[in-house]
Amino acid sequence: MIRKKEGYSQEEAAEKLNVTRQTISNWETGQTSPSIEQSISIAKLYKISLDELTDNDIRNVIENKVSNTEKIAGYMMLYIKFIAAVLVVLVIIGISCAIFIK
Repeated sequence: MIRKKEGYSQEEAAEKLNVTRQTISNWETGQTSPSIEQSISIAKLYKISLDELTDNDIRNVIENKVSNTEKIAGYMMLYIKFIAAVLVVLVIIGISCAIFIK
C-alpha cells in the first residue's frame, strides 16, 4: 500500500532498493520478508519508521495466530464433545448389560 501511495511501480521500488522486481512482489505477497537491513532501506525510501513499516505485519501475524487458536479451540471442543458422547453411550451400554445380566 505504501509503495502504491508513494507512486512507485514494483520496478522503480526494486531499483531504489537494489533488489529485483520479483523480490518486491514476494515481500508484498508475504512469500518472503525483507531482512532488517532491507527493512531499514524501505523505511528510509518511504520516509516512515520501522514501527510504521512493521505495524501492519505484526497486526496481521497476531490476528492470524488468534484466528488459528480459535480454530484449534473449536476442534478441541468438538473432540471433547465426541469423547463425552462415546462415554455416555458406553455407560448406557454398561448399565443395560448389568440390568439384563441380573
